[in-house]
Amino acid sequence: MKFLFDASSIAGILSNARGVAVNILDEQSTLDLAIYELGNVLWKESRVNKRTESETSTLVGYMMQVLGVMEIQRVQIDDILDIESNAVKFAITFYDASYLTIAKKCNRILVTEDKQLQKVAKEAKVDCIRAEEVNSRQ
Repeated sequence: MKFLFDASSIAGILSNARGVAVNILDEQSTLDLAIYELGNVLWKESRVNKRTESETSTLVGYMMQVLGVMEIQRVQIDDILDIESNAVKFAITFYDASYLTIAKKCNRILVTEDKQLQKVAKEAKVDCIRAEEVNSRQ
Protein backbone atom coordinates (compact mmCIF):
# COMPACT_ATOMS: atom_id res chain seq x y z
CA MET A 1 0.00 0.00 0.00
CA LYS A 2 1.19 3.49 -0.80
CA PHE A 3 1.14 6.32 1.71
CA LEU A 4 0.79 10.08 1.41
CA PHE A 5 2.88 11.76 4.11
CA ASP A 6 2.08 15.25 5.28
CA ALA A 7 4.79 17.63 6.49
CA SER A 8 4.18 16.85 10.18
CA SER A 9 4.90 13.17 9.66
CA ILE A 10 7.98 13.82 7.52
CA ALA A 11 9.32 16.30 10.10
CA GLY A 12 8.80 13.71 12.84
CA ILE A 13 10.63 11.04 10.86
CA LEU A 14 13.48 13.45 10.09
CA SER A 15 13.81 14.17 13.83
CA ASN A 16 13.27 10.70 15.26
CA ALA A 17 14.66 8.35 12.62
CA ARG A 18 17.58 10.26 11.18
CA GLY A 19 19.62 7.30 10.04
CA VAL A 20 16.72 5.47 8.42
CA ALA A 21 14.41 8.26 7.23
CA VAL A 22 15.42 7.68 3.61
CA ASN A 23 14.52 3.98 3.94
CA ILE A 24 11.15 4.73 5.54
CA LEU A 25 10.15 7.34 2.96
CA ASP A 26 11.66 5.74 -0.14
CA GLU A 27 9.06 5.58 -2.94
CA GLN A 28 6.34 7.06 -0.72
CA SER A 29 4.59 10.28 -1.66
CA THR A 30 3.93 13.76 -0.38
CA LEU A 31 2.65 16.99 -1.84
CA ASP A 32 4.91 19.71 -3.19
CA LEU A 33 3.70 22.02 -0.45
CA ALA A 34 5.55 19.82 2.07
CA ILE A 35 8.80 21.29 0.72
CA TYR A 36 7.75 24.76 1.87
CA GLU A 37 6.31 23.57 5.16
CA LEU A 38 9.46 21.59 6.01
CA GLY A 39 11.70 24.44 4.91
CA ASN A 40 9.79 26.72 7.25
CA VAL A 41 10.17 24.23 10.12
CA LEU A 42 13.94 24.18 9.58
CA TRP A 43 14.08 27.98 9.31
CA LYS A 44 12.12 28.36 12.56
CA GLU A 45 14.23 25.75 14.38
CA SER A 46 17.35 27.49 13.15
CA ARG A 47 16.18 30.83 14.55
CA VAL A 48 14.98 29.40 17.88
CA ASN A 49 18.04 27.19 18.41
CA LYS A 50 20.44 29.81 17.02
CA ARG A 51 21.98 27.36 14.55
CA THR A 52 24.79 28.47 12.32
CA GLU A 53 24.26 28.78 8.58
CA SER A 54 26.40 25.67 8.12
CA GLU A 55 24.32 23.63 10.58
CA THR A 56 21.12 24.75 8.89
CA SER A 57 22.52 23.94 5.46
CA THR A 58 23.35 20.42 6.65
CA LEU A 59 19.76 19.93 7.83
CA VAL A 60 18.36 21.32 4.59
CA GLY A 61 20.64 18.94 2.66
CA TYR A 62 19.29 16.02 4.66
CA MET A 63 15.72 17.18 4.00
CA MET A 64 16.55 17.35 0.28
CA GLN A 65 18.00 13.84 0.37
CA VAL A 66 14.84 12.47 1.99
CA LEU A 67 12.49 14.35 -0.35
CA GLY A 68 14.61 13.16 -3.26
CA VAL A 69 13.53 9.55 -2.73
CA MET A 70 9.85 10.46 -2.44
CA GLU A 71 7.26 10.93 -5.15
CA ILE A 72 6.40 14.63 -4.97
CA GLN A 73 2.85 15.16 -6.15
CA ARG A 74 1.71 18.52 -7.39
CA VAL A 75 -1.80 19.70 -6.65
CA GLN A 76 -3.61 20.06 -9.96
CA ILE A 77 -5.84 23.00 -10.86
CA ASP A 78 -8.76 20.56 -11.16
CA ASP A 79 -8.32 19.62 -7.47
CA ILE A 80 -8.64 23.13 -6.06
CA LEU A 81 -12.43 23.22 -5.81
CA ASP A 82 -12.48 19.86 -4.00
CA ILE A 83 -9.73 21.03 -1.67
CA GLU A 84 -11.56 24.26 -0.86
CA SER A 85 -14.81 22.32 -0.36
CA ASN A 86 -13.10 20.00 2.14
CA ALA A 87 -11.44 22.94 3.92
CA VAL A 88 -14.82 24.60 4.43
CA LYS A 89 -16.74 21.39 5.18
CA PHE A 90 -14.30 20.18 7.82
CA ALA A 91 -13.09 23.61 9.07
CA ILE A 92 -9.43 22.83 8.33
CA THR A 93 -6.69 24.76 6.58
CA PHE A 94 -6.32 24.62 2.82
CA TYR A 95 -2.96 22.92 3.44
CA ASP A 96 -4.54 20.10 5.45
CA ALA A 97 -7.45 19.84 3.02
CA SER A 98 -4.90 19.39 0.23
CA TYR A 99 -3.39 16.32 1.89
CA LEU A 100 -6.85 14.94 2.72
CA THR A 101 -8.24 15.48 -0.77
CA ILE A 102 -5.25 14.07 -2.65
CA ALA A 103 -4.99 11.05 -0.33
CA LYS A 104 -8.63 10.24 -1.07
CA LYS A 105 -8.33 10.93 -4.79
CA CYS A 106 -5.20 8.77 -5.18
CA ASN A 107 -6.37 6.05 -2.78
CA ARG A 108 -3.42 6.55 -0.44
CA ILE A 109 -3.23 6.12 3.30
CA LEU A 110 -2.72 9.57 4.82
CA VAL A 111 0.16 9.71 7.31
CA THR A 112 -0.02 12.62 9.73
CA GLU A 113 0.83 13.49 13.31
CA ASP A 114 -1.85 16.21 13.32
CA LYS A 115 -4.63 15.06 15.67
CA GLN A 116 -7.25 17.32 14.13
CA LEU A 117 -6.44 16.05 10.63
CA GLN A 118 -6.59 12.46 11.90
CA LYS A 119 -10.08 13.12 13.26
CA VAL A 120 -11.22 14.79 10.03
CA ALA A 121 -9.77 11.97 7.92
CA LYS A 122 -11.85 9.46 9.86
CA GLU A 123 -14.96 11.58 9.31
CA ALA A 124 -14.11 11.89 5.58
CA LYS A 125 -13.53 8.13 5.33
CA VAL A 126 -9.86 8.53 4.42
CA ASP A 127 -7.60 5.84 5.89
CA CYS A 128 -5.17 7.67 8.17
CA ILE A 129 -2.31 6.58 10.43
CA ARG A 130 0.62 8.05 12.35
CA ALA A 131 4.18 7.63 11.08
CA GLU A 132 4.99 5.06 13.78
CA GLU A 133 2.31 2.76 12.29
CA VAL A 134 3.71 2.72 8.73
CA ASN A 135 5.86 -0.40 9.12
CA SER A 136 2.93 -2.46 10.37
CA ARG A 137 0.87 -1.46 7.30
CA GLN A 138 3.45 -2.25 4.61
